[in-house]
Amino acid sequence: MPSIGLFGGFGLSAMAKTGPVDYFYLTTSTEDFPRLLQIFITKYGQPTKRTTETVKTKGGGEFANEYLQWQGKKIEITLQKYDGDINTSSASLNTIASKNRAVQDTGQKIQDAAGKL
Repeated sequence: MPSIGLFGGFGLSAMAKTGPVDYFYLTTSTEDFPRLLQIFITKYGQPTKRTTETVKTKGGGEFANEYLQWQGKKIEITLQKYDGDINTSSASLNTIASKNRAVQDTGQKIQDAAGKL
């Protein structure tokens, strides 16, 4: 994989349901989160939304999880300091069109299921 400035390594996946790529999902070590955040701030400016919530581990430890979001006309980017466990940070890039399709698909599935009652 190409070097993107993260020292702990990274994983990258993509999804394309109907042609162009709908989303990219990047994971890296939480040690690289500050560097990952700086890469996105340098490229896209300050996030349009930033929230923090406390997460607890099974062992009882508590950590402040950061969610940062950039909302554009066509793309939404979300960074998460702790994603699934305390060792993994993530960045997801979603097209707005794919998010809208997912909402419509979910609504259609609910209607279809309700029609079977």
